[in-house]
Amino acid sequence: MKKPKTYNYIFLAILAVSIILLLIGAVNENVAVLGVGLLLVFGSFVFRAITFRCPYCGYYLGRRSGTYCPHCKKDIE
Repeated sequence: MKKPKTYNYIFLAILAVSIILLLIGAVNENVAVLGVGLLLVFGSFVFRAITFRCPYCGYYLGRRSGTYCPHCKKDIE
């Protein structure tokens, strides 16, 4: 079964790494590192849009971090 909270933690980890890369690129004025950081930011949000869904009905959970799906009312975890 898919676990949206696990996917959310992966999203947050990717986002943290991308922010660190953006900061390093800005401090060192390195365009390549800035580009990779921006790609990772964009990719992390695409990853979240694809994976942060109810495992039962597929409803996008958005910013909700509750224990049940607001659409089908089933327990997520």
